[in-house]
Amino acid sequence: MLLSIVNMALAIGVVVSHVVLVVGLVYFFVHRKNPDHAPARLLMKGADLLLIGIVLGGILLSLFYSRFAGFAPCILCVIQRYFLYPQIIFLVIAWRTQKMWAYTVVWMLSLVGAVIALYHNYIDYGGADLFACDALGAGISCTKRYVMELGYVTIPMMSLTAFVLILVILSFKMRRMCHNNQAHI
Repeated sequence: MLLSIVNMALAIGVVVSHVVLVVGLVYFFVHRKNPDHAPARLLMKGADLLLIGIVLGGILLSLFYSRFAGFAPCILCVIQRYFLYPQIIFLVIAWRTQKMWAYTVVWMLSLVGAVIALYHNYIDYGGADLFACDALGAGISCTKRYVMELGYVTIPMMSLTAFVLILVILSFKMRRMCHNNQAHI
């Protein structure tokens, strides 16, 4: 019962995130010459806490699925966790110090995580696997679906959404910091 409620809540969150990403990217693309408009100021004011919330949520949910629900992670899930978990440390440092290097580290970790998540989604939705996941020693197939909600929301899709959200928010935050000369190295 709890698992189905969590799955549906996360699926709705993923769909809402996709809509917000598309609308936000279109809006910010249209207003790209003026990075100081009201929605940008509002987003940047809460960006650090939003990013910490996304990463903390991803960490807690990955632990929920593996520890509480008993879903054994495949090797690609484990690798994605390697790129998600350390982000919380760098985000707290960035939030407290506003140092550009900390945001850059999180951006790079998210970029690599997103590429892995994109590949994971590719094979999860039927693409050709470049290597056998279970041959890497994990024993769990990377195409095993524990969650499928709303016709497309799977655990790899949740991961990809989180990484892309982090990348987009950080890209806007870092651009605004550079534009306003607030970037402290």
